[in-house]
Order: sequence, then structure tokens, then C-alpha cells
Amino acid sequence: MQKLSEQNVSQLDLPADFGEQMLHAAQYCQSR
Repeated sequence: MQKLSEQNVSQLDLPADFGEQMLHAAQYCQSR
């Protein structure tokens, strides 16, 4: 189980820009 969780975390940490894009998209929608 730990290996699976670590793999999931690594996969989530890879797309760092993805999180920022989601935040910008959320702020853009709220600003509109």
C-alpha cells in the first residue's frame, strides 16, 4: 500500500504547473 501511495504522490507532484493552472482558472471564473 505504501508503494502505491508513494507512486500516486509522485504522479501528483510531477505536474506542478497543472495545479497553478487550476488555481488561475478558478480565480478567473470567480473574477468573471
